[in-house]
Amino acid sequence: MKLKVILELEARVELIKISEFYRDKSPDLVFRFQAALEVCFENIRLFPEAFKMVKFGVRRIHLEEFPYIVYYNA
Repeated sequence: MKLKVILELEARVELIKISEFYRDKSPDLVFRFQAALEVCFENIRLFPEAFKMVKFGVRRIHLEEFPYIVYYNA
C-alpha cells in the first residue's frame, strides 16, 4: 500500500528555510536537496516500515547526501 506523506506546518516552514539556504549557496544544491527529499518521501510512501523505529510509532530515515533526518509515523 502506498501512503500519502503529509507535512506538518513546522516541517514545511523548516524545509522552506533549508531550501532558501541551499538556493543562496547554489541553484544546483537546492535542486539536489529537493530531489533527495522526493526520494526520501517516495521511500516512506512505498516502504513505511523499512526504516528504524526510534520510539513507538515513530521512525526515521536519513536524507541522502544532506545532514538531515526525517522523522515520521505511519
